[in-house]
Amino acid sequence: FSGCKKDESLWEIKNLNNNTISAFGHGGMGILYRYPMNSIQSLNHTLALGADGTEFDIELSRDGQLVLYHSVNLEDETNGKGKIRNKNWDELKNVKYHLPYWDRAKLILAEDFFSHTGIDSKRIFTFDCKVESRDDADYISTFSNALYQLIQKFHLEETSFIESYNLIFLKQLQSKDSRLKLFVHSSTYTD
Repeated sequence: FSGCKKDESLWEIKNLNNNTISAFGHGGMGILYRYPMNSIQSLNHTLALGADGTEFDIELSRDGQLVLYHSVNLEDETNGKGKIRNKNWDELKNVKYHLPYWDRAKLILAEDFFSHTGIDSKRIFTFDCKVESRDDADYISTFSNALYQLIQKFHLEETSFIESYNLIFLKQLQSKDSRLKLFVHSSTYTD
């Protein structure tokens, strides 16, 4: 044992986050949690445990509401049918997740999450925006405007990250506020 020695250089942290390590949720508590990703239960539990923030998936409803949901089709995880983008919030507000333990969890609006959670300025949130490459200019503009209004309302300009496959969407957000931290979510390394 006299020959063993801890190499301190292996434990040095050198990163772009002021040399600290942060812990973030993925859709809240992640896919294996007893409540679904993007549900209020999963997101709140992540923050209650002291996570530095969380990522969540965000979609735009037909009437311009930002809904937290991961899958393309409602029937993949809920008792609903179709796509969020083709429904108004009134048609979605009572949609429930259908897997075990999830019968109490409903779809939620991003605004409701931020309104009822008591967000502090130290939390970091990543918006995984479900904007497709084939979406038209009106849809992209409506989505980017709704997201930017949400970010402004809750003062998230400095503490949020926005990711999308759609470069036009990201460029629209960048033109609204250069402080926004944007990520291109791509399918390949070349992209």
